[in-house]
Order: sequence, then structure tokens, then C-alpha cells
Amino acid sequence: MTQPAHTIDLLIIGGGPAGQAAAQTAAAAGVQTLLIDEGPLPRSWMERQVPRWYGERLPDTSAVSADERRARYLAARPGLLAAQAAGADVRLNHACWGLFDGGVAGIYDLAANTAWLLTARQTIIATGSIDMPLPFQGRSLPGVVGGLAALDLLQADGTLGAGSQRIVILGANPLGLEVARRAQQAGYTIVAIADIDSDAFDSAGTTDPALLADLEAGGTDLIPGYTIAYARGGETLEQVMLTGVDRSGQRVPGATFPVRADTLVVAIGTLPSLELPYLLGAHLHHDARLGGTVPTVSSQMASSIPGVFIVGDAAGASTAAFATADPGATPAATQGRIAAQAVIAALTGTTPTEGEAQVPTVRDAAAPTPATFGGHLTAWHHAAIAVADPDVVICRCEGITLRDIDAATPIVGGHVPDEVKRYTRAGMGQCQGRGCRVIVAGLLAARQQDASLADIPLASYRPPVRPIPLAALAAVDVPDADEPLLPAFAALQADLAADADAGLVTAARLHAAQYKILEENHLARADNLSDAEAHEIAHALRETVRHVTVH
Repeated sequence: MTQPAHTIDLLIIGGGPAGQAAAQTAAAAGVQTLLIDEGPLPRSWMERQVPRWYGERLPDTSAVSADERRARYLAARPGLLAAQAAGADVRLNHACWGLFDGGVAGIYDLAANTAWLLTARQTIIATGSIDMPLPFQGRSLPGVVGGLAALDLLQADGTLGAGSQRIVILGANPLGLEVARRAQQAGYTIVAIADIDSDAFDSAGTTDPALLADLEAGGTDLIPGYTIAYARGGETLEQVMLTGVDRSGQRVPGATFPVRADTLVVAIGTLPSLELPYLLGAHLHHDARLGGTVPTVSSQMASSIPGVFIVGDAAGASTAAFATADPGATPAATQGRIAAQAVIAALTGTTPTEGEAQVPTVRDAAAPTPATFGGHLTAWHHAAIAVADPDVVICRCEGITLRDIDAATPIVGGHVPDEVKRYTRAGMGQCQGRGCRVIVAGLLAARQQDASLADIPLASYRPPVRPIPLAALAAVDVPDADEPLLPAFAALQADLAADADAGLVTAARLHAAQYKILEENHLARADNLSDAEAHEIAHALRETVRHVTVH
């Protein structure tokens, strides 16, 4: 398959309901549309917990061909085929490893192991959400997975791994219930569903009383007002110990519930995938009901960066969407259509249509403000730390414990996650902080008087935000310049090359900067800028590159 053109009208990143709807709408209007989607994921990415919490016991897919996995993936996402039929260029097994100034995107073909840059006049980020992590002893045992990851595995491979038969689910929200539904259909025994909310299984508080009644009739224990104390096992998970907690998140003495199980699904919530908005410098704000830190968007789903729209769970994640059976009817799909209409208007100089002017948002209405949890994002996190041993692992990739985090904060300061990361390595592992970022931030907030999670800056992301081989990045193709560089840009190019040799600039950022140099040089020549004006632009570009990449 050939690579797309270096410049396109619209790049859509993510093939979920939001991305599908956006692609169908834009392509049907004649917009040159490229949609890229990472799935179906290679095993190597899932072993790195990218992008979700797949755990340490992945299904054996050696007997399943790549074509079969692709067919299953498309069967679960008919909207991708509809987008293709409308005229969109749909690329599976393609990832975006970075977004940069000027609409420049780094693209990686997982199958061909090649990377390149392209420029999009408009971009829609529809990268979805990731599993909300939870710290407890034993969470790295094979058999412990996140709720979104469990759905991925069941859809792609029809299994949660060899030896998986008896399942415990944390979370009675729509995500947890969807996991229960699909696991039951796949023949698994749902041993128990536990929820920290003592009213979680009341008929007025659940989204699917019929499913719960069916599960309970089949022997599933529904356990309200409980969280996990620890998980135990040898080579794989064998037992889950649940403990009762009161409404303040404190352990109830004597209230324990041991469960024999080989699989634990942590479906307590989801978080927006923020890597790309962060790299662009998009404005972010805090909303605990939408996963904590979320991008700020307009009524047309536009971010603070011109030409960039953020839709679906990437704009604010909530488990409530799993209560909607039709993907095309979800708020995410509606947001995708709204953003596509805005893109069409921007490219054609017209006014967006008024068909879906009301932007739907889905919020977990029961979620209180962060202050209720003593700085932690959710009651689950507050209770997890309240019942935790000091040796509980916070960053599973690097083996960093609660004791390590608490020991670091007096030294580096208790309010900047990046300083804690540099000192302890928490967040530097192969999952790139997805498994501990929100936990560390909550710990820092909770250790300060009158602080909330909103007061803690987001730990930084760096490109590439996906596990791209260095060989692929080294071969990134930068479009040839059709005109000589002005002196200021020639000097900038030489300076950045020296920075790269000194290790001050990453390979990914250097290639993106080279692309930007060519673009700025062309614009400067077209606008007949003076040498002084070109020098000013080159200086600003150099400072931007250095600021982003110095560690």
C-alpha cells in the first residue's frame, strides 16, 4: 500500500465511533480524508500495555492469521467500511506518534515498520480512552486486566487468555456490566461484581437491572460497598480479597470477602487519551466526571489549536457511553459529525450546518468533586491508598512503591509529578505512564493541605507517544525543498543538527523540525520577508524545538 500524500485536507486519528462518524461525514462532502487506526494491535504493543491495561497474560494468537484478526476488527467496526465507501482513505495498523506545529503529523505503519510525516490542513483527534489504573498488591499478576482491555481481547480473540474461567469484575458501571455481558456470552463464569458504592446495585442506580438479575440468578455475587484489598497467586491470579469500605473510603473492620478467581477485570473507569493534545499545547482543564484532565473544546469540538478538533472519549471519557447499544447513536459519534461539519466549513469558507448544533456530553453524574476524595480522582483511588501497605506498587513498569513516592516528595517537592518522575522513574516505563500517572498525581494532591487533583500539573508526554522502532524514525522522509534556504533557516538547520548530535533533540522532533523549517522558509520567501524577520521566525522555532525536547 502506498503512503498518503505529504499534504491532505483532513487527518482523523482514531477509528472508534467518533472517528468513523467524522470520516463518513467529511468524505461524503468531498473532503480529502485520511483516517488512521492502530488496530488490530500487535502483541508487542499489548505487552507494553499500549494503549490499555492488557496485563501479563495475553491470549495465544499464533493460530489466528493477520487477515482473520483484521476481519474480526472490521466486523466490530462497520463504520470504518462505511467511511471507506464514502471515499475516505482508511488505514488500519497505522498510528500517530506525534503532532507538531503547522498540522504536521508523524505516522507509523505497524505492518510495514515505516514512518513518515504529513501535513494536514485540518485534524480531528479521536483517540478514545484508556483504562483507569488502580494500585493494589498483586495488580501485576497474570490475569489482572483493565476493563477496556478486556473488551479488546474478547472482541479480537474471543478469550481473556489461557486458563481464564472464573472472573471477578471491579465496577458496576456501564463498562463493568459490558465486560460481564460479553464475558458471559463467551462462556466465562462471572464469580463476583464488586463496587465501592454501597448503592451500586439498587434498581434505580444501575444501567442494566435485567443483566444483573440474570447474573445473580446464575450464581454471581453482587457485592456493594467493597473494594479490593489485594490479589494473590503464583504464576497466575488465584484469589481476590475484597474489603468493605465506608462512605469516607476507610476500611470496615472485619468486612472481608475472599473470592477464588483466575481473572480480575478492573473496570472502575476510563481516562481520555491526552498525548496528542498535550504535544500540541492544547488548552486542558479538570473535570473529574470526564476522567480528570480533559481538553477544552468549543461547541464545534474545536480545540484551542487552530485547525485541530478533539472528539469522543479523547475530549472527555465516561463509562456511560457503554449503555448505548448503537455506536452511531453515541454522543461520541455525534461529536464526530459536528467536528466534520466544522472542518467542511473551514475548508470551503462556509457556515457549519445546524443539524447537530447541540454538542452532547456524557458525564458520570454520580461523581462528586475531587475534593470529596481527599485529592484523589475517584473514591476507588482514595480507598486504595487508605487500605494500602507502604510497599504497594504504584508504577508497575519500574517497580516504584508508595513508600518510594512518599520518600521522594520532601526532596523534590510535593506538587510536580515530573520532578517525582525524574527522581524515582515512576512513569518512565514501557507503558509511558498510563498505569500510574493519575495515581501519582492523586498522591501528591492528597499529601497537601486543601489541594485537589486540579492543582497538580499534568506529567509531561514526549514524542514518540507510541513504541516506534528507532530504525523507522531514522528513515522518516522529509519532503525535498524546492527552493534554497534563507540564511536564517540554513543556520537553524545546522544548529538543530548539532543539538541532535549532542543529544538535546530527539530524532522524532528533529525530523518534525526539519519539515517545519522547509515550510517556514517557503512562506518567508513567498511573503518577501526581510533577513531580520526571517531570523526572528527561525529563532522562535529553534526555542520551541529546544523547549519541547530538553529532558
